[in-house]
Amino acid sequence: PLPMLRIYIDSSITDDPRLSCIVDKLALSEFVSKIAELTKTKDKNTNSILKLGNTKNPTAYGETKNVAGFNEITINKSYLHRPDLMFARTIFHELAHAEIMAALKANRITPIDGNFPANLDLYITFYLNTSADKEDKDDLLGNRQHTYMAANLLPVMGRGLMNFHREQFPEEFKRFSDFMKDAGYPKGLSEDFYMNLFWEGLETTTAYKQMAAITVQPPFLSPFDKMKNDLWNAEKLTKPCGN
Repeated sequence: PLPMLRIYIDSSITDDPRLSCIVDKLALSEFVSKIAELTKTKDKNTNSILKLGNTKNPTAYGETKNVAGFNEITINKSYLHRPDLMFARTIFHELAHAEIMAALKANRITPIDGNFPANLDLYITFYLNTSADKEDKDDLLGNRQHTYMAANLLPVMGRGLMNFHREQFPEEFKRFSDFMKDAGYPKGLSEDFYMNLFWEGLETTTAYKQMAAITVQPPFLSPFDKMKNDLWNAEKLTKPCGN
């Protein structure tokens, strides 16, 4: 089936050669192409927009909100200094939000979760609006989706980002994989590294707090410390699409 998300790429991204390069490569990613069609022209089937701008929370890397049935995905322009892969990671994260919203609205399954109906039943309380939601519905629903993402989507998102990195930035992937052999991945990069990158933005979830509570005996690293190390090392990635 065709992806349900038809996303118009705003000129704030297409006018920037580096960002346009990243998004063009994302469109070729299997994870993205399963759920979204990225287009540089608007038509009657367009139901989403991807743009660069300010986010409601100034420290957020991105945000997705639904306005009158239209998804607005905003990538925070304050973080353009980050490596290309981390910029792509933010778009992955926000596309997952948009796909969850679309699947809920259409009462359909989604390619990123083959057990979505059952998982939706399990997490239905995270999506239902209650009187407690009135103060800041966007933030509350965002946190509920983050809880669902942490519990269900990290493996598929991590696998998707690793495949994207390996296929679209092969030289950087090989170079960084060799570098990480001395930083916790003796056999080179694995899906675990890419899954860890997605914990960024999921700090309010139960799964994150459970991971942070796990302790191990030295010299081994706890899952939390390994994740922090991976995020720190990820900032050493480069910008294959240019500066």
